[in-house]
Amino acid sequence: MLAFIDIKNPQGAYFSKINEAEANAVLELLKTHHEQFWKPQGWSVGIITPFRAQIATLTNRVSELGFNPADFTIDTVERYQGSARDVIIISLCAQNAQQLESIISLDGDGVDRKLNVALTRARQQIIMFGDADILSEAAHYRKFIESFS
Repeated sequence: MLAFIDIKNPQGAYFSKINEAEANAVLELLKTHHEQFWKPQGWSVGIITPFRAQIATLTNRVSELGFNPADFTIDTVERYQGSARDVIIISLCAQNAQQLESIISLDGDGVDRKLNVALTRARQQIIMFGDADILSEAAHYRKFIESFS
């Protein structure tokens, strides 16, 4: 399963590397799916996000909700290289064009290495959160988002 969930950026958060709206959506997804679907199947869950501030926010909020933080791996895409999870949740957290540029890493063939790594870490499901308007400024993300229209 592959899904994209459009989360509009909150006003006034233009330069922030924390996206509370995305964090809330990720946590809601965990509340509704982890205990009921993923955990009973023995599925591992990983959360990928580009900014350490968003990692800290998600890690703290997961603990506050009573989840066992050991049930989830929350980290940057670079730290996921060479490993996989059954479910990968991606919180892109890009709130402006400059942040979008910082999460893209094109190789010589025009392939976005970071997006490629993130998408290939999942064995069963990928759920991506982000602001479609901002992400659509980059061709790779625009094509990905358009596939859900």
